[in-house]
Amino acid sequence: MAENMVFGTGKIVDYTGPINNIPLAPNLITSMNLFEGESVTTSTVILDIEDSTIGVYGTHARRSPAKRLKHDVAKQIPLIIPHIEVEDYIYPEDVEGRRAPGTQDFDRVSNVREKRLSKISRNFDLTHEYFRLSAIKGETKDGDGKTLFNSYDALGLTQASYQKNIDLSQATGVASQLVEFKREIEQANQTGGIVSNFVCLCSPKFFDKLTENPDIKEAYGNQVGIANPNREDLRNGFYFKGISFREYAGSVKLENGTTAELIEDGKAYLFPTDVPGMFQEKYAPKTDLNYVNTPGLIKYASEYSDPEARWLKITAETNTLMINTRPELVLQLTNQA
Repeated sequence: MAENMVFGTGKIVDYTGPINNIPLAPNLITSMNLFEGESVTTSTVILDIEDSTIGVYGTHARRSPAKRLKHDVAKQIPLIIPHIEVEDYIYPEDVEGRRAPGTQDFDRVSNVREKRLSKISRNFDLTHEYFRLSAIKGETKDGDGKTLFNSYDALGLTQASYQKNIDLSQATGVASQLVEFKREIEQANQTGGIVSNFVCLCSPKFFDKLTENPDIKEAYGNQVGIANPNREDLRNGFYFKGISFREYAGSVKLENGTTAELIEDGKAYLFPTDVPGMFQEKYAPKTDLNYVNTPGLIKYASEYSDPEARWLKITAETNTLMINTRPELVLQLTNQA
């Protein structure tokens, strides 16, 4: 079957559609749909955060001077959307005489291109997952360990104020402590509406200690028809005191050569999932004259064929920033047995 491609044209072919249709690599944060995406037309944006306050009015005598409304103060935070671009070349020797994996047929340029674009796309997906997870923690970081956005610093908050200890080995008291943590988040969100959905992402050690706790086991007892820590593997999630607990195990290899645990050993992160605008992500356009001032996409890909057909260059890029605008609503829990 002849390939529907002509080489040696010296033209750029856009493959943004195909790269965005490649299935996402499995990832928990992305599948939870926590982040609200926005396409922007420039590589810099202004994030407006209103410091809104409400209070109870006192009464006053009729015909006395009216009260003056105290206006909310909007804080403007400039953001530079990070840029990642990856390129690769396909040469004749990458295809000539090579068998396509799993077949007896010779490989084709289109197969090699698709395989390499797929790998880049999966790396982008994992990078975005890492951005989202680190944003939840309040400090968006990249694969070099560089901080892209620190929510605490931007909003003048002290991160240590939102770090809590809990002893999961105690026989009683864990249930009431979890409820108290929820109250703290609800109190911090008084001006942002009612919070009703909570999730807690746990490291394996935190999750194991949690499911072994007497409060948890007693609450479930021997009930039939529901996930039960006395009988079942609950790592995919269970509810207790209005909180959905999920284990998020594993680690990722960063470009700087280090390995980062998804959730730090013995820790967990408790936060609401129904606060509008709390988690945001911005997509900037491709760094190409053809895309100037156009709404950004999460991923782009294109190829350029050498006019003399000696090579084929493929490029892909992503210009994205994931941020947490309400870091005070995320509590880092540490098991201190």
